[in-house]
Amino acid sequence: MEDENMPLQKTYQMADGSTVFSYKNADEYWARDERLVTLLEEVIGTLVIPVGTQNHAFEIDMGRPIGSATLLATPLVTIDEIIGSFVQRPGRRGPSRVIVVHDRVPQISTFVIVVAQRFNWIEGARRFIDGEYNLKTAYVGCVTPNEPWNTLPGTPERTASVDFWCRHAIVWTPHMPEPEITNWREVLEVHDEAQAATTQ
Repeated sequence: MEDENMPLQKTYQMADGSTVFSYKNADEYWARDERLVTLLEEVIGTLVIPVGTQNHAFEIDMGRPIGSATLLATPLVTIDEIIGSFVQRPGRRGPSRVIVVHDRVPQISTFVIVVAQRFNWIEGARRFIDGEYNLKTAYVGCVTPNEPWNTLPGTPERTASVDFWCRHAIVWTPHMPEPEITNWREVLEVHDEAQAATTQ
């Protein structure tokens, strides 16, 4: 029987011996999802990062029901459409679009997504380290693109991301802040202006 109170480990081992480190606020990020914490050692222990990869998203079919999907398809909204469905999640540089589900039957998923990022920080110098990775995120459901504010303005990645997140939303949970009213254009303008100010 799985231990529902299993703590988040500081490191995990991949199948090839590589080490995956949890990030500093991971305990806060996953406090709402203990079922996922209990699966991380099992899941990460099966993974092998492709040679030369700096970031990689793994989609693992556990072959059994894992839990409710954290992402749902929604009716299309436009980038300018005002909706009361954005929250600032822990450890994120921008707000996420969410959907509040009341009476809808949850979609059960057998997939776990793990995103690993090659570790690249040694004594204040940015350099890549073979065999060491950060656990960037993990969740139940399907692989998703970066959120729009995590892409560069005017790029095909930004366009594709906005299109995806105008059609999908993360399922809101009581552990999240209350949703705020805004739209994607305003979110991106505020974020891009702040980023530009920090690089000047």
